[in-house]
Amino acid sequence: MIYYEEDSKTLKYVITNNTSMTSAFYHALPSYDSGGPMSNFYQTYIFSEKLDTDKLKKDEKK
Repeated sequence: MIYYEEDSKTLKYVITNNTSMTSAFYHALPSYDSGGPMSNFYQTYIFSEKLDTDKLKKDEKK
């Protein structure tokens, strides 16, 4: 998901990923979705990027 934060003129990216234990360890281990050991990995990456609105306006004129 990408969010625009108007007050700070930034884009906020939220990327989620879930990976099985089998996939994470190149099929060397089995996977279980029990929520305990040997279950899936759930990851969330969040980062922001400042927008240069002046550059965007210049690109619109082309």
